[in-house]
Amino acid sequence: MDHQTHWDPRTYDEPRRRLVPDFGAFYGTATMLVEKTIPEGARILDLGCGTGIFSEFILSRSPASSMTLLDQSADMLDVAKTRLQKYSITAVQGSFDAVIPDGPFDAIISSLAIHHLSDEKRPGFFSASPRH
Repeated sequence: MDHQTHWDPRTYDEPRRRLVPDFGAFYGTATMLVEKTIPEGARILDLGCGTGIFSEFILSRSPASSMTLLDQSADMLDVAKTRLQKYSITAVQGSFDAVIPDGPFDAIISSLAIHHLSDEKRPGFFSASPRH
């Protein structure tokens, strides 16, 4: 699969479900951790949100929360905005290697995207993120 096809939002979700051996358990566990650690109505940042699959898992269980979506692909953000239109969301286009939306955020989430950080930015990334 070439890079362009890989990032095509029309073909993105299904391979992702195959990539993660137990997709439902993976997202369910991550969602449970968010539910247990952040308050209802939280401000959440989703780094590399793609088509919004993980954001939808979180917001469906915490609908009063607001989500800032960050992705470098305008096409992915368009799909995510459509998927999440009934929730309070803000979409920001850019690479989280370079652009982090203004906080504060109660939680910063990312699903299958942190590996895109450059090696030099990875160690201090979360401590430098606008959490409080």
